[in-house]
Amino acid sequence: APRRASAVLEGSYPITAIAFSDQSDQLFACDTSGTVQVWELRKNKVSYELQGHMDVITGCSVAPDGNHLLTNSMDNTLRCWDVRPFVRGGDSQRCVKNFTGHSHGVDKNLLKCSWSADGDMVATGSSDNPTHAYIYDFATKRVSYALPGHQATVNEVAFHPKEPIVITASSDSILYLGELGK
Repeated sequence: APRRASAVLEGSYPITAIAFSDQSDQLFACDTSGTVQVWELRKNKVSYELQGHMDVITGCSVAPDGNHLLTNSMDNTLRCWDVRPFVRGGDSQRCVKNFTGHSHGVDKNLLKCSWSADGDMVATGSSDNPTHAYIYDFATKRVSYALPGHQATVNEVAFHPKEPIVITASSDSILYLGELGK
């Protein structure tokens, strides 16, 4: 027999990306308005919202330490949010970093974002021409690598869990596996 949902959480706009917190007590639901709703799963209600993106959020990823959420948006920004329970200055101070340089092209794909296992780097795809995968140094917000090669939008960049290796996935139907230099 089919199982029933244990909870039904209803947002205000279409949901485009989701992630559990590291403790699985919260759910981050990103939507087409550019907002992240942070759901308290014990209460099945929104505890706060992260606002700052000006367009659809296409991807999200929780940091390895569980303290931050990375979001990618069609406004051509990658933002880092402090998602610890209490933030000095309140919810309006939760956006702690803003990364720029990559772009969402006219195809408006749902570009994902990711963290390296040590949390020192963050990555996203791009639709720039020529297309690149962008890897940023988390501390400085600078582009560490703009990896070329794809002939269409790079939709996702994933870090190997233990080695300095990334894989990129593109609308050109190709996966590139590469080693990052030191």
